[in-house]
Amino acid sequence: MPRGFTESQMLFYNNKLLEVGTDLFSKFGLGVTIDQIINEVGISKGSFYKFYRNKEELCYATLMKLEEDIQETISMEFKNSSMNKSDKIKKIVTIIPEVIKKHPLLNIFLDQKSLQTLFLKIDPELHQKNFDSDTLFLGNIIGRGEFDNESIKSITSILWVSVLITLNPGFFNGNHQEVVDLLGELSSNYYGR
Repeated sequence: MPRGFTESQMLFYNNKLLEVGTDLFSKFGLGVTIDQIINEVGISKGSFYKFYRNKEELCYATLMKLEEDIQETISMEFKNSSMNKSDKIKKIVTIIPEVIKKHPLLNIFLDQKSLQTLFLKIDPELHQKNFDSDTLFLGNIIGRGEFDNESIKSITSILWVSVLITLNPGFFNGNHQEVVDLLGELSSNYYGR
């Protein structure tokens, strides 16, 4: 816990950092400065560094918070679903890009350089932790009893690819939705058998 903050203050300021970070990153991308962030939150630069090593780590934390919201939306979509496993895979691969498009924070990653910058400055352990969390989430959504762990990890990787395709529509000359749909179809044909 950062020195000088009570536990409740730490929670308050971390939530404030996430809220302000989400707002500023949505508007300005990674061009936001730490000074802009701390001025809106009302903390010193030293205090900022007690919470996050750099602005990219804060941006990543805002993305993880957003991912929780996206997962909740997806969970509601699959709640009480009677789809077969092939349809579940197709739906999950194609629904994630649809949900992502609705969040302005993710628009900053339409710029390939921002995506590279973020991923290069984030500790690889955080990426692995996120992948493991996504794999657990996906296993719960599509059904652990229907797929082995390696298949669930593979499907999680396919989901990450569909996200990257969605975030880079120009790379596919405007046909990125067709590519995601094809990915969903191929995945459901392979894993849904």
